[in-house]
Amino acid sequence: MALLDISIVNSALPTIQGEIGATATEATWIVTAFLVAEIVIIPLTAWLERLLGLRTLLFFAVVGFTGFSAMCGLSSSLTMMVIGRTGQGLSGGILIPTAMTIVAKRLPPSQQPIGLALFGMTAVVGPVIGPLLGGWLTENLSWHYAFFINLPIGAVLLLLLLLGLPHERPNW
Repeated sequence: MALLDISIVNSALPTIQGEIGATATEATWIVTAFLVAEIVIIPLTAWLERLLGLRTLLFFAVVGFTGFSAMCGLSSSLTMMVIGRTGQGLSGGILIPTAMTIVAKRLPPSQQPIGLALFGMTAVVGPVIGPLLGGWLTENLSWHYAFFINLPIGAVLLLLLLLGLPHERPNW
């Protein structure tokens, strides 16, 4: 979800810029806010995992990413969009390293190469499909759906998380 969201919004950016009344320079904040927030949170993820536990951290990250996606889709101003994208970056940045943690912790050693390959595939496919999907959604529906697409995905991910990942006690 986080890897796809980096590139899906880029194709909708000119339309978003026009509809929220941002200049070209201001519109770069929409992308920059996401990337900077993601870069800031990724190194902190291991510490946050120990502080909260993997399932709790992922729960907050998925709820946050989904909620901030809705905020971005409903945005009518540059400020609202930048706040939403910053929140997406912070919560999405947690999703990337924790996916690798799940592969390492939850899969038996014989299945870890398959898990890593599937993770690598999403890292490649997301940025390839993102601009195509973002462009199609923007042209055929609205730029809002570049963000709203995360809502059902987030709901399914949250359900799978609650059903498939056991609760861990924090390791302070």
